[in-house]
Amino acid sequence: MGRLGFGAMHLPTEKPEDRPSAVAVARRAVELGITLIDTAHMYGAGANEEALAEALHPYPKDLLITTKVGVIRSAETGEWALNGRPESLRAEVDHALRRLRATAWSCCSSTASTRRPRSPTSSARCGTCGTRARWAGSACPR
Repeated sequence: MGRLGFGAMHLPTEKPEDRPSAVAVARRAVELGITLIDTAHMYGAGANEEALAEALHPYPKDLLITTKVGVIRSAETGEWALNGRPESLRAEVDHALRRLRATAWSCCSSTASTRRPRSPTSSARCGTCGTRARWAGSACPR
């Protein structure tokens, strides 16, 4: 059976008083059978990931949470831009793991230059940023 997904982009996280609503929606989504939640640090400057952790940690065994790295906001202009520099990716992964209260992550790259290990559940260094990664599944889901 496939996963039933929920895009968390629109969870209310802009104001502190919105947090209880975001937590309630995330919990209800999982109660209703959601097994995949997509988030990103761009959604509320990390508040979205933190709200998901507050709502769902410790995570149900069958729940997969995906987040994104490689996009940063310019301090000067406020514009979002791609940033695939290894040091930036390492920092973003570390921050996402901390916000999500997670200790493991799977890597999927949309760039052809990233090489995944051949074994579908092996561990190796991420070809993009060099951090330890566990690849789950046999192919990139894009």
